[in-house]
Amino acid sequence: MLRSGQRIASLGPGDLIGEMGLLARKPRNADVIASSPMRVVKLTHWELRRMSEDTVGRIKQIVEERRRAGVADPAH
Repeated sequence: MLRSGQRIASLGPGDLIGEMGLLARKPRNADVIASSPMRVVKLTHWELRRMSEDTVGRIKQIVEERRRAGVADPAH
């Protein structure tokens, strides 16, 4: 994961990308470049609205963990 050309995180199997922008309904704040083949599932705000509160809660937990680790955009 890159922001302003600097690596800010390395992601692995099962990791989420784009969740901060999806939850906040704002543009992404980093770029992701795959270093190996990957399978991607694209979700929109409308799909998010149909998810259970438990699922949305887990996504929000990941966002908070990234914020504490200094990976999340401080503007979000």
